[in-house]
Amino acid sequence: MPNFFSSLLKRPVFFIIILFAAIAAAPSAIPAQQTKAAAPAAAPIPAQLLSAKRAFVSNAGTDAMSRAALVDKQMDVNSAYNQFYAAINNWKRFDLVSAPADADLVLEISFTSPESDCGRGECADAQLTLVVYDARTHFRLWTFSEGIEGAILAGTWKKNFSSAVDSLISDFQQLANPQS
Repeated sequence: MPNFFSSLLKRPVFFIIILFAAIAAAPSAIPAQQTKAAAPAAAPIPAQLLSAKRAFVSNAGTDAMSRAALVDKQMDVNSAYNQFYAAINNWKRFDLVSAPADADLVLEISFTSPESDCGRGECADAQLTLVVYDARTHFRLWTFSEGIEGAILAGTWKKNFSSAVDSLISDFQQLANPQS
């Protein structure tokens, strides 16, 4: 019998069949192609954002560098607050109240220019930030930030500023509007 197996192993076709059978029977050293994992379900949006009826708009103000930019571009130092308040009021999603104690949400708007290293020295990246608080618990529910594209001309900078306010409002509307 030993001669029978050794004679079979000398035949190329039989050898290939045995080799394929061994590979198929043995666990593969190469991991099987894994199927793409399903995207995780979206995390829940805080209920207060969806159920709120009344909002108080808070002006967190500007930092010194941002104030200087507003003055340089001949804009009111409360431009972020004024434009944001007008946009929220026009949206009509919330009844705007004059005291935080009467609100379900506090919408805190600020305009800052944090310094960063842009490779050629210190740079200031102007941005608007909206922080949404639960008026009852004072917990931060959500934060939105929108960069403001720089410009040399005052008219262009004002347009970029208004565009950033619009983008911030749009981001907030997408999250807080239960109909969408």
